[in-house]
Amino acid sequence: MVRRVGGPSVLLLVLVMVFAVGARSAGTVTDYDGDGYTANDCAPLDPAVHPNAVDVPELTFEDTNCDGVDGDLSKAVFVAVSGNNSTGDGSLAKPLLTINAAIATAKLSGKDVYAMGGVYSSEIVAPQTGVSIYGGYTPGTGARSLSQTTAIQSSPEAVLANGATGVTMQLLTLQGSADTAGSAYGVRAINGARLLLDNVSATAGAGAAASQGFEPGQPPQAGSGGNGKPGFGAAGSACPVGTNNGHGGVGGTGSGNGYNGGNGANGTCTASGAGGDPGSGPGGLTGGAGGPAGTASVAGTQGTVGADGDPGSDGQNATTGLTAAGAAWAAVDGTAGGSGTGGRGGGGGGSGGGGSSSACGVLETAVGGGGGAGSGGGQGGTGGPTGDDGGGSFGVYAFNSQIVVVSSALTAADGGAGGDGAPGGLGGDPGVPGNAGGGVNNGCVSSAGGGAGGAGGAGGAGGAGGGGAGGPSAGLFKAGTSSVVFRSATLTAGAGGGGGRLGGSGAQAPTAQAAGALPDAVQSSTSDFDSDGVTDINDACPGVPLSGAPDANSDGCPDRPAKLVDTDGDTIPDGFDACPTTPAGPNDADGDGCPDGTSTTTTPTTTTTTPTTSTPATTTTPSATPAPTPTPTLTPAVAATLSVAGFTKKGVTSFTELLVTHVPAGGSVRLRCSGGRKRCPFASRTLKVTKSGSANAIRRKHRRRVPLRFRAGATLQVRVTAPQETGMVVVYRVKARRFPLGVRLCLPLGAAAPAACQR
Repeated sequence: MVRRVGGPSVLLLVLVMVFAVGARSAGTVTDYDGDGYTANDCAPLDPAVHPNAVDVPELTFEDTNCDGVDGDLSKAVFVAVSGNNSTGDGSLAKPLLTINAAIATAKLSGKDVYAMGGVYSSEIVAPQTGVSIYGGYTPGTGARSLSQTTAIQSSPEAVLANGATGVTMQLLTLQGSADTAGSAYGVRAINGARLLLDNVSATAGAGAAASQGFEPGQPPQAGSGGNGKPGFGAAGSACPVGTNNGHGGVGGTGSGNGYNGGNGANGTCTASGAGGDPGSGPGGLTGGAGGPAGTASVAGTQGTVGADGDPGSDGQNATTGLTAAGAAWAAVDGTAGGSGTGGRGGGGGGSGGGGSSSACGVLETAVGGGGGAGSGGGQGGTGGPTGDDGGGSFGVYAFNSQIVVVSSALTAADGGAGGDGAPGGLGGDPGVPGNAGGGVNNGCVSSAGGGAGGAGGAGGAGGAGGGGAGGPSAGLFKAGTSSVVFRSATLTAGAGGGGGRLGGSGAQAPTAQAAGALPDAVQSSTSDFDSDGVTDINDACPGVPLSGAPDANSDGCPDRPAKLVDTDGDTIPDGFDACPTTPAGPNDADGDGCPDGTSTTTTPTTTTTTPTTSTPATTTTPSATPAPTPTPTLTPAVAATLSVAGFTKKGVTSFTELLVTHVPAGGSVRLRCSGGRKRCPFASRTLKVTKSGSANAIRRKHRRRVPLRFRAGATLQVRVTAPQETGMVVVYRVKARRFPLGVRLCLPLGAAAPAACQR
């Protein structure tokens, strides 16, 4: 109640209210929020919500254009696991079946894909330029919520963006598994693709272990060199009958890389019985010298053993081979072992000396016996092949592409082990010695037989094949000229695959790298996904262009007009409501916001004769009109990035990386572990935040990282907080057999316990 002191001022207020009420009671609807819409305005007190407003799907799930869905119904192509590509048209009532069919339809009509909840596992999704994909819609109704999980599962990746630009992927679960090539990717973006991942979970399965370079117990075989042929020279005879007819044997032929043996020498018919010629052969050693007259010849020389082949080199894994990565993961291949050389052939035996005699009354000279043939050398062993490369595991794999990550989790499993190299093949056996040459004895004269041919040398063994490279593990892998920006992300990696062994039993190639981001997590300072002039690294809304809208705080998000305050909820804003704290209800004929029975009219005063007094009538006057207050906004979340890697073995989970980057000024990072002293290495630990805004939980000792180890049953919380920002909490529940996946929560200002993040 207010006492009327100056009648005119009160009357002016009443007239203003009557004018406003009169306009309402005449059957018109007041456009309180001034957005130009009264009919079909689903939020009459919010100037940002009205028919024909721009409505891009976002994580508050707000229907800003009043068409019944989060987003623009006229620019949507719906897809559902119960849809049909033949009879569906992409409408809410008739969705398509496959996401790629929806993308193709949306591309033709300038629309986007709205994916309903369910598991899509029949295709690798291939985004196209300008077509975004939004998940979380409810089949039938089109309502959007976190309870509707839109999952895409395929092999080797769930999504392959080949050169597609301007693509936003929002509220999706993407899961890739290894195929016959061995690697797995949640998302693979190649050849200039530009993607924005907004509240996306991109997960890759384990990389496949490589096959061995050989079948165990069955190393490659090598043939043996051929033996020398028998080399009997012809029997000698008297010179008058024939000359030089004591022929040496032919040298043996080496197989494969083996060398041929030398031929035996012919016998010589001389009066003095001179020795035969030395044997020789292609590649063979010099044969034995000819025997002196009348004596036995000298045996041929044995061939030398062939040289062993050189071992192959190991494949280079992610420690040194990152530069080899291209549109798909590929390590620097190892090399096969070198083949061994063949053994040299043995020399032929020397010929026997001729003899002379007059035992039969006639002087005769016999031809010396021919020398024996040398043996062929053994074949060289073949080199062992290299082991195959192990497959990699990548949450997101980018090659010459741009990725912007907003409030998403990129997770990789373990990399595959590299295959062992094969041992080299065995060298061929040595040749056996050649036979001796034949001598002459005709009862009157005799001559010595030729010498035996030398044995061929053994073939050299082949070299061992190099071990195959192990596959890396990374939540994010960048290859080529790729760039990345994180605005609150969790990067998780498993363990790197071990390198294969040289020849199956030799030294092991180094274990592949594993990290949240490989080769680094450096952010681009120039990328601008929405082309609004605010770089992504500074843009709180990297997928929303300003488009001329005001941006008073320069955060890259268009300013939103404040909603009008309606304290009593009667659809009349407080600034227009005569009773702002009392709902008008159905009985408000004059439309002033007050229930019928209370009024704001002026009542004449009652006058008496003595003394004359002026007494105000009992009236109800409006409360002071408050200025519209802005709608409370959600406190911004900490835009830090958590990168972890590790492995689980025998019930113990080891974190080999736990790094938080981009911590805001004044922020803190704290680890908490529950589960008892037997499971946790500590109960609570605060990490030091460097001037660059990073905090590392993994310490070094003697230049080696000391992992943090937790036993099954422990629960680890990583809390990142900053002044006036909603904290980021990632929870890892340690299991006995697999590396845990982080669950992302939020820590509101002033709260002691984390809770689900408000979208």
